Amino acid sequence: MLSLLIASCVAPTDPVLANSIVRGKFAEAKVPQHVRNIISAESGANDGLGYPYLYLALYLLKYATAKEALTRWFVAVVLWEVLMSMVFGAAIGWAARKLLQFARKQGWIDHDSFLSFAISLTLLTLGLVSLVGSDDILACFVAGNTLTWDDWFREETKEAHFQDVLDTLFNFTFFIYLGAIIPWNEFTGGMDTLTTGRLVVSAVLILLFRRLPMVLAVTKLTPAIETFRESLFAGWFGPIGVGAVFYAMVAYNELQDTMLADLRAKEFLLPIVYSLVTASVIVHGITIPLYHIVSAVPNATFAVSEYLSRTPSQPSPRLFGFSPRSLTEIGGLRLPANASGLSLPRHATAITVRQHARHLADDIVPSSCPPDPVHTPLQASGLQHKVLPSYGSVDTGNDGI
Repeated sequence: MLSLLIASCVAPTDPVLANSIVRGKFAEAKVPQHVRNIISAESGANDGLGYPYLYLALYLLKYATAKEALTRWFVAVVLWEVLMSMVFGAAIGWAARKLLQFARKQGWIDHDSFLSFAISLTLLTLGLVSLVGSDDILACFVAGNTLTWDDWFREETKEAHFQDVLDTLFNFTFFIYLGAIIPWNEFTGGMDTLTTGRLVVSAVLILLFRRLPMVLAVTKLTPAIETFRESLFAGWFGPIGVGAVFYAMVAYNELQDTMLADLRAKEFLLPIVYSLVTASVIVHGITIPLYHIVSAVPNATFAVSEYLSRTPSQPSPRLFGFSPRSLTEIGGLRLPANASGLSLPRHATAITVRQHARHLADDIVPSSCPPDPVHTPLQASGLQHKVLPSYGSVDTGNDGI
């Protein structure tokens, strides 16, 4: 039962942290729209649908027989907590959309109040659904979907970027809150059977096998996922965040009941859940930067190889190792007089020299180099024992050119 209790806390994809994946420049450039939509929908729905599994484990721990636990769980949780919260959320969202459209049409609402309407609707839904004792998180998700069912509200607020500001604010708030409540002392062997090594191993295994294998297995059954890469992306990016913390606190408060004598669950619940949330924030947080670094490696390697391929074998202090003052002229082209290995065939002609001089000058002499005011004619004797890249070392002798 402890495993089911912990799994129900960490299984839902956190909608707050998921916004960092489905929004922003990286998401718009790299992630298809249909993949972003399914991650958003799945994170919002699962964040509320974790309730039944959470209370299933709690009721099995609380009541003596499985029959009594399942009966109470079905009536109190499935029917009232889940189904009724969806009805409440749909009704509140539909009424809010109709009233907002009417007020907008009549000019009864200004722009600032229109942008902040979603926050007011959230607080209203939380308050009303909490009063009747139903699942307020799931009700908020359904109310938000009903509000934007015809896409009118989203289109009206798209240019204001108000939602992006809210997402950033909630992300920062959550990170600060998480860092303040994490029991770090319990991660370092504070308990005999819960050690740091076990927490690390369990976090690695859970992040790898929590959702990725199942998403890959149902790729062909999911219309919103078209390719294996999209399935791999959707399966990996399922961050554990504020929803897991909320469920863990609910479960911990329920475990304080005198009918629940499972002290082992009370001892291990919060440290395990908090360690998984911390691991998810770190691992999923660095995945995008690592992707950018890995993607930049081929381009950087190509640029370096191109630079090295155009660099002379013996560089000198100036660009590509040659000082403009050491250049001599061959048929009107400037060449480094001390370029090692310039060699020509024994019966080379002036045209041949000009062709190879042009090729060598294009590779090692930039056009921005200042002209050399002093030039000396190229003598045949000056070409002895020089190597041109396309020829071996030969001695031109005294044939001249």
